[in-house]
Amino acid sequence: MEAKEYLLFILRGLARAPDLLEVEIYRQDNRVLFYIMCGSEDKSVLIGKGGRTISAVQQLVYSFLRNKSVDGYYNEVIRLAVDDKKLRRE
Repeated sequence: MEAKEYLLFILRGLARAPDLLEVEIYRQDNRVLFYIMCGSEDKSVLIGKGGRTISAVQQLVYSFLRNKSVDGYYNEVIRLAVDDKKLRRE
């Protein structure tokens, strides 16, 4: 299982509209950004109160990558960003 698949697996369990989820990965130097696009009703669910949910998901992804050394992400800074698909279209 790759990092993107693992992240989507977690997010689909949380989202109200899992078929609208998309993840893009951007890498620069030792930083990796997982850019999550979702339906407008899922943005607050995925972020959670005070960012707790997305922080927990970020930690799960980080642990997955560190333990598996998957996709060459070992020792890299992992960040997750959530965006509403509606906002991207405008």
